[in-house]
Formats: sequence, structure tokens, C-alpha cells
Amino acid sequence: MEQAGYNVELFVITPDTPLDEYPKLFCFTAVSTQYWQVKHVAKYIKSVDSSIFCLLGGHEASMNSQKVIEQGVFDAICVSEGEKAVIEIAECLESRFINKDIYN
Repeated sequence: MEQAGYNVELFVITPDTPLDEYPKLFCFTAVSTQYWQVKHVAKYIKSVDSSIFCLLGGHEASMNSQKVIEQGVFDAICVSEGEKAVIEIAECLESRFINKDIYN
């Protein structure tokens, strides 16, 4: 994403983390054993600002995509590799138009 010109920050989010300048996009990754924690953080972010787009990638999104979709916590999931897809999502958020047919 940095190579595409986006400002990227990596940080740990806790209830004490200030989110003064709300980002438009949060990207998560999780294996099955981490999913419950990642889901909890995504719910917290949505409670702070429901317009923040939350994207899940990684093993859980790829292997249990239907379950993740049905839970309705994430705005989108990325199945398999998503380096190009995440850039397209960022471009869609900038233009305020979400293309629901983004392929990896």
C-alpha cells in the first residue's frame, strides 16, 4: 500500500488507543485461534466510528469465509492473497464508490 502512495501505520489497538484521526480503512489478518480477538477489535473500531471500513484477510477469511460473512463484523473479506485487492479497496474508499466485484 505504501508503494501505491498510501499512508500506512501499524499499531496495537486497545481501548486506550486514541483514534483522533480516524482512518478510512483498517486491515486485519487472523488465523483461526486469533479470530475471536480480531473480531472483538473490529467491533470496537465500529463502535468508535461505524464508517471505518474493516477488511479481514488471512487464514480465517480464506478457510471460513461463509462463517465470517454471516457474522457481519467485517465490511469485506479477502480470500487468498490480497495485495492488489486492498489497493483497489483503498481507491474505492477515496472515490466513495465501493466496487463489490474486486478480485484477487
